[in-house]
Amino acid sequence: MKNKKLILIELNEINFDKIKYYSEKYNLKNIKKLFSLYNIKTSSEKEYCLLEPWIQWASAHTGLNAKEHKILHLGDIQKFKTRQIFEEVEKFGYTVGAISPMNTLNNLKKPKYFIPDPWTETSCDKNNLSNRIKNILSKTVKDNSSLSFSFSMIVEVLIIFFLVVRVKRYFLFLRIFLHSLKKKWFKVIFFDLLINEIHLNYFKKFKPNFSTVFFNGGAHIQHHYFLSSKALKKSEKKNPKWYIKENDDPLKDIIKYYDIILSDYLDMKNTNLIIATALRQVPIKKPEYYWKLKNYENFLNFFEIPFDRIQQLMSRDFVIHFDFKNKNKIEECFKVLRDIYVVDKDKKTRAFETIEKREESIFVSFTFSNELTKGDYFISENKKKKMECLNNVNFVAIKNGIHNSSGYLFTNIKNFQSKENMHVKNIFNLIINFFGREDEKNKV
Repeated sequence: MKNKKLILIELNEINFDKIKYYSEKYNLKNIKKLFSLYNIKTSSEKEYCLLEPWIQWASAHTGLNAKEHKILHLGDIQKFKTRQIFEEVEKFGYTVGAISPMNTLNNLKKPKYFIPDPWTETSCDKNNLSNRIKNILSKTVKDNSSLSFSFSMIVEVLIIFFLVVRVKRYFLFLRIFLHSLKKKWFKVIFFDLLINEIHLNYFKKFKPNFSTVFFNGGAHIQHHYFLSSKALKKSEKKNPKWYIKENDDPLKDIIKYYDIILSDYLDMKNTNLIIATALRQVPIKKPEYYWKLKNYENFLNFFEIPFDRIQQLMSRDFVIHFDFKNKNKIEECFKVLRDIYVVDKDKKTRAFETIEKREESIFVSFTFSNELTKGDYFISENKKKKMECLNNVNFVAIKNGIHNSSGYLFTNIKNFQSKENMHVKNIFNLIINFFGREDEKNKV
């Protein structure tokens, strides 16, 4: 029984309905193999505000829907007090490893390995290499608006590279790196392939019964470049030429490399697989501009908002942490943030439409989504101050994809039985059924 092996591959938000186009056009054999496995579409919440990956992966990891687990933002898992699938499998007497599972706490007693996602403040395993990997992934993701390699990052990546990457993949990585010098989305591909090499290295070295690995590159590329996909109809809206060349198709590029990644797993012997997306993206009808603050500390200091530290999350989101619990002071900071506007072309729009007060922090999302031009500025009606916009923000992307409640699940687990459109939370039960005690088993 203890020889059971299961890998959960989390291909975040991939739209396999569109991917079929590439698998046929370029004969992507491993993606074609997925459709020969047991496969279904999964479902999630109907409310659009709940269709976030950090919510839906929390459902998959806890067996609870969004209203039950109440995890609404990245990092919210820290207040979650009940079980995650990782600890449950460990309780059954099996060993567990995890590489970057989204919005997940490390509550394992003896993890074979555990490298948290770049946004969740939780402990890494005790391996020095794991901590180095955690730090470089965090730096890379939080600087995703520039998508450039600093010298120190290149040195650190090279150290990790030569410790984990198989020699037969060296040329592949060199080719991707050279592409990234001209096409910045290849940096995303590079790091997804590096995460795969890390996972394979750890999985073969530490031999856990259950392992999970999270890939976010495809979601990132869909979010930023979906409208450049050749899988879309010609009548659908396209990206402007200044944003990306007309013949470039970043989704095609990453899917070709995902086909290579899948070959590493589909060829494994005596190992069961679950490949899931949690939800998916579909092309947006009206593109939106994404911006993020260039220097959070300077911005908050300029508008006289005290803080202890700032936690950067995905894209435009961040959390301001305070070293006090004074509700009146936090309320004052909340009011200042709420009354900061962006003035563009004489139109005034709230900069932070989404602000949430917490006990010792404030969650903030920079929701302004129009194009910015020279002369546009931030204005605080509370502090009576103005700040020029373009010198204080980074352009992230034009939003190309929006979330959709349907997802996909593929597995080679024998006698897999499930209804089409099973809720994503039942991935938890599927794994429990594979490893669990008889009294824990539930039909998916």
